[in-house]
Amino acid sequence: MLATILLALLAVVTIAAVLQRIFIYYPRKYSESAIRTAVNLGVSIVCFRTSEGTQAAFFYPTTACYPSRLWILFGGNAMLALDWLDLLHEFPDRSTGFLLVDYPGYGLCSGRPTPARILETSEKAFSALQDQNGWNFGPESIGILGCSLGAAAGLQFAAQHPVGRLILVSPFTTMNEIFKRFVGFNPGPLLLHRFDNIKALGRILAQEPAPKVTILHGRADTLIPVSMGQALAKVDPGQIRFVQIPDAGHSDVLAVARSTVFADMVASQ
Repeated sequence: MLATILLALLAVVTIAAVLQRIFIYYPRKYSESAIRTAVNLGVSIVCFRTSEGTQAAFFYPTTACYPSRLWILFGGNAMLALDWLDLLHEFPDRSTGFLLVDYPGYGLCSGRPTPARILETSEKAFSALQDQNGWNFGPESIGILGCSLGAAAGLQFAAQHPVGRLILVSPFTTMNEIFKRFVGFNPGPLLLHRFDNIKALGRILAQEPAPKVTILHGRADTLIPVSMGQALAKVDPGQIRFVQIPDAGHSDVLAVARSTVFADMVASQ
């Protein structure tokens, strides 16, 4: 009887783990033509290894010289790192460089994503970029731009590695609250991917000096409600600038708010 109960519990936990991964992550791979197009645009591949095996991020230079500022970009759960190129080709400051991060299992990266593995990948991508080029960016020269799941990935990174600037687009409060919103109950200990943006943001704002933080959220976002962005902004209203984008939902907020995002990034230079 006890063995049957234990097997049933194991089955429930296993199913819950698989369903969580499917719910949270939507990994895709690159076609050969996508990589070829990116390289032709001047993008370089940053290769490195983690506990999940071989990984690759991308560096997009807007200048051939040492960039005066590095922005590290983290995309949403269905984005690939190179998807950022559609936005960045119009970036107005030519002295800026961009590190585009994929998650384990995405793009050219092996393995499976979890919060800890995403953090490991982002840390090693940053280290590999600096080591390969002999660069040493100080916190004041680093900015983080993260969208949706990427906001959580960026906050994880910034909580461990101080940065000068944070721009969070369509962020959620906690993964626990996202699950509760969609399935109607608190997953409790069954939740394995415990992104907590409230806690991470609090740790970041306790740093000295604390970075400047902007949160942008589409008013018409039906996936991650604007109330979550507002709740994060309330962690420290004096330090966090909140911008509501009236005509944007979840999937189009970066396109609609492009000029606002660019203005905020350039203003921090």
